Amino acid sequence: MVAAQGVSRRAAALTHRLLAFSRRQTLAPKATDVNALVSGMLDLIRRTVGPRVEVGAVTLPDLWLALVDPSQLENALLSW
Repeated sequence: MVAAQGVSRRAAALTHRLLAFSRRQTLAPKATDVNALVSGMLDLIRRTVGPRVEVGAVTLPDLWLALVDPSQLENALLSW
């Protein structure tokens, strides 16, 4: 079961990368509060990795905004 789950995760990640490549999606960078983005995704990430993995985030109170494409950053965090 564990091996099948690992294979399915790798297949999903590969499919995601192939779809992103085929779309040739242009980046839309904008000033983003990464603390808020990551904090807002914690529940989704926890459900994605399952109950056996403890997930947490270290946020910095004075973190500057980052010029990133928020959708791409979300995808990168979920693909990792």
